[in-house]
Amino acid sequence: MSIDSRTNAFLKLADENRDLANRLINDDVPPLRWISVIAFYSAVHYIGAYVWAHDRREISNHEERDVEVHRDLELRRIAPYYLRLFDHGFKARYKAYYKERPESVAELLNVDLAAIEKCVRDALPDTDAS
Repeated sequence: MSIDSRTNAFLKLADENRDLANRLINDDVPPLRWISVIAFYSAVHYIGAYVWAHDRREISNHEERDVEVHRDLELRRIAPYYLRLFDHGFKARYKAYYKERPESVAELLNVDLAAIEKCVRDALPDTDAS
């Protein structure tokens, strides 16, 4: 069984965000603040794909997504990664003092976001990692 077009749309948006963040991290002067934000929103869309594929519902806000990440047995495994991305994304958007090292932002992409993507794709039928 293959996944439906709505799930694919979530995955496509998540992949686009992931790919953009990965391109930006390699810039001569990477915009670390915005890479953190983009990585978080990639995670948002991966989780959206999972919830849509399993429950046929769309999450409309961060609070609802946080509850889902802690409620669902599969998503609970990636809760620490999601919370770390949420925290960095929030601070990057709203805190003037937010400063991050390139290595830490790379870890957000290569560890946290990668774990979320893998968890979601492994739980969906017929998906290939991009």
